[in-house]
Amino acid sequence: MDREEVANKIRRGPFCVRCRIHGISSVVRGHKRFCNFRNCTCHRCILIAERQRIMAKQVALRREANADMMMGYRRMEFEQPGWRMGEDAERAARAERRRKLLDRKRG
Repeated sequence: MDREEVANKIRRGPFCVRCRIHGISSVVRGHKRFCNFRNCTCHRCILIAERQRIMAKQVALRREANADMMMGYRRMEFEQPGWRMGEDAERAARAERRRKLLDRKRG
C-alpha cells in the first residue's frame, strides 16, 4: 500500500455537517461556498445553522475575553453578555418566565 491509498483509506474530517445529514461525505476545506445544501431549510439543517450561530457567538466571546485578559482587564461574570446551554438554559428560562409572571401580577 502506498501513501495515497493509506491517505484515501484514513480520510479524516472535518466534514460538512449539512452534506453528511443528507448522505454525502464532503470535506469542508474549500467547500463552504459550493455546498449544495447551503440554503437548505429542512429541520435538521435549521438546527445545524442554529448550532453554528451559537458556536460562533461562543468563539467571539472567548476571543473577546482573551483579548481583555491580554489588555489587563478583568470582566466580572455578570457583566459578560452570555447565554446558557442545556440544563442551565432550561433553569434560566423557567426563572425568566416566573419573573415575567410576577411582574404582570404586580403591574
